[in-house]
Amino acid sequence: MWTDAALAQLEALADRAPAQAAAVVRAMEWMAARDMGDLGRRVPGRRRRYWPVPPQGVYYSADRGQLIVYEVRDARRRRNPFW
Repeated sequence: MWTDAALAQLEALADRAPAQAAAVVRAMEWMAARDMGDLGRRVPGRRRRYWPVPPQGVYYSADRGQLIVYEVRDARRRRNPFW
């Protein structure tokens, strides 16, 4: 499942870098198909995780067997490099 914000970010990414957007979708489909929602780094203070799909980063959570993507961000522009 993708939030409206994540879909908007994915669409913007697809406009400027279609191969990167496709890589993000493939990575999330792979993770969801294998029930691997506990991969990635925990985001401090949130019930989310971070999974790199270079040069993008995906913020997501997995709850009750459902993977929810919250954000797709350019990892090179993260404000806090430690989460």
